[in-house]
Amino acid sequence: MMMNYVTKLLIAIWMLSLPFYSYSLVGTLSLDNILVPVILTSLFLREFTSESNNHNRRNALISLIIIFLVYAVSRLLSVIEQSMYFEFSMTLLSKQFVYLIIPALFLRNLDDWLFAAKLLIAVAVIGIFSTLIASMGIVEFNTQRFAMSRFGIDGLPKSIGLLSNYGDMAVLGSFAFLMMFVVIRTRVLSVTNVTRWVAVILMLSGYFAAQSRNMYLTLLVCGISVVYFNLVTNRGIGSKSIAMLLLLISLTIGTIILAILEVNPLESAKTIGGTTEAEATVNARLQQYEFALDIILNNPILGNGAAILKPGIEIHNIWLAQLALGGIVGTLAILGFFIIPIYALSRVHALDVLQRRIKITGLTQITCMFVAAEFYGAMTYIFMVMLGMMYMLPFLIKDNICKYASVTRHVSRSMALKNVSV
Repeated sequence: MMMNYVTKLLIAIWMLSLPFYSYSLVGTLSLDNILVPVILTSLFLREFTSESNNHNRRNALISLIIIFLVYAVSRLLSVIEQSMYFEFSMTLLSKQFVYLIIPALFLRNLDDWLFAAKLLIAVAVIGIFSTLIASMGIVEFNTQRFAMSRFGIDGLPKSIGLLSNYGDMAVLGSFAFLMMFVVIRTRVLSVTNVTRWVAVILMLSGYFAAQSRNMYLTLLVCGISVVYFNLVTNRGIGSKSIAMLLLLISLTIGTIILAILEVNPLESAKTIGGTTEAEATVNARLQQYEFALDIILNNPILGNGAAILKPGIEIHNIWLAQLALGGIVGTLAILGFFIIPIYALSRVHALDVLQRRIKITGLTQITCMFVAAEFYGAMTYIFMVMLGMMYMLPFLIKDNICKYASVTRHVSRSMALKNVSV
């Protein structure tokens, strides 16, 4: 009991420190970096001393580690002949694994998942609202940057605050809104309506200051998807329908990207945002995509990580980035992080309102992550934490269902024995 309390306290501090990742306390280490060895020690001690026998969770952890190892090996093989880039990739992959495995190890049941989810809501509010503070010039952040206002408002430039990119804010924002308007309605997180609406106002003001097309698109997809998955879940439509939805979303995104690549539609797309910076962003990303495609065509199996790392180019699309950095092998591994939890969630038969709403949240959030990652490289520390949360979710729900069924059988057996004795 004491070990579990200590672990939860450490996880709470660690997660709440994530928005302040760019602020170093010791050398180049931020608070979350410093806490990593302590948290991992606590998690492993709890793991070895726990009497928990959750087979679903254990299998999920094993598959999670295997998928990451496939991804990591492909990334390393692409730079194996360049020692400098090999060492850099090893460091980066180690960090990614840490942020992926910490939430995965912590989550043993749905209560743990809800606890971590509540912390991520706070991270979302802090990180997204900080864009407004930065835009208004109230506080100067380490990672902040500005561009001309896309709304034409003097004194409110497009900005970022504590979080270094819009993709992470898009992922956190969709999750926070889902939790506050889908799951919290079950009153399992003890969040009052006043607190919820204050959080909503703070985040929406941050969205307004961020002026990010990715954030707005992801939030739109979030709203559409949650309605669809709610209908699917309540009407009992099977996994084939969910798979068809994901296919439709993928085709839609692919069609949009292909349309943008055409000459005439491209000129129209450049004007979205209303500023020269918006047009320059589109041009820069098209150049990134062309560069990545050239690498992919020449190195389809394992990619060529050095060709990306040497000029320091960031590809603002997870699939093109991973194909260039780790080839088909590594990209298929990343795809597994999406497909496995989506498939597992689609096969979950929720027994109560809470399970059903958490299932809807999981399906919607994975879809939102997929969409947001089309417009940035993802695989950041925030993205990895969210990936760990979403990957473990269906297996935790399944375990919760098994326990519910076991209790029900025990009660039924006890009642039957009582009736016989009478």
